[in-house]
Amino acid sequence: MRFVILFLLSFAIGWGGLQADQHNPELPDLFSQLEQAGTSYTASPIVQNIWAIWLKHPDSQLTQAMQAASEIMQNGDLEQAELLFTQLIEKAPGWAEAWNKRATVRYYRENLIGSIADIKETLTLEPRHFGALSGLGMIQMHLQDYSQALLTYESLQKIHPNSQDVGRILPALRQQISQQYL
Repeated sequence: MRFVILFLLSFAIGWGGLQADQHNPELPDLFSQLEQAGTSYTASPIVQNIWAIWLKHPDSQLTQAMQAASEIMQNGDLEQAELLFTQLIEKAPGWAEAWNKRATVRYYRENLIGSIADIKETLTLEPRHFGALSGLGMIQMHLQDYSQALLTYESLQKIHPNSQDVGRILPALRQQISQQYL
């Protein structure tokens, strides 16, 4: 099975160059709905729709490669997953989600510098990427850069006000920062 997945990935990675996910014309309306959603319950299907768009490339071969690489990541083969996401980035450098997935793998592999670099690429391509913002905030907290983490989570709050991370982490960050200055 693994051989089949790797074969499909190697075939699919040969394609690319099309406009990527974050240019989907449905996204502005979805982000507007997300900003206006009153609860995490009403935001949830909107978030799922956004993720579905981000994970889909106009080239179906690349979408299949993303799915396979994500499965490999979820199965814990982080080294192979990083390699596959790197190959996706090489073939579709304008695909924000490929950068975001590699950032996630690099975070799990404790390569925080690499993860931050990939998050910056993600946010350059898709400034509304709430997943990348959340990941950046987690790294900033891990590095005890609470002021920057606060700014990052406040940016996340503007995009996704009902994010569980915002509701849980922002109050703790504000308390942490206020205690630093007492």
